[in-house]
Amino acid sequence: MLQHKSVGALNIVTGHVHSFMEIAKAVVAISGKPIAVEPSPRVGPMPHNGYRPFDTTICQHAFLEFRYTLLREGLRKAAGY
Repeated sequence: MLQHKSVGALNIVTGHVHSFMEIAKAVVAISGKPIAVEPSPRVGPMPHNGYRPFDTTICQHAFLEFRYTLLREGLRKAAGY
């Protein structure tokens, strides 16, 4: 965004939806350690029926050559694996 000198609001989205539980389990799997992931009870209704994909059209038009990194691959890279 900085290189393109973007102005205004732009959601950097992939169009893929991941739950907090899914992300936590992926982090545990990458760590290779026996870490317990304990859910907490939801307070209030599930927003958007638990599913809220974002439209990637504007982002794709703004950054034609940009390619997203899948969640697990990005987590592995961030963890240095």
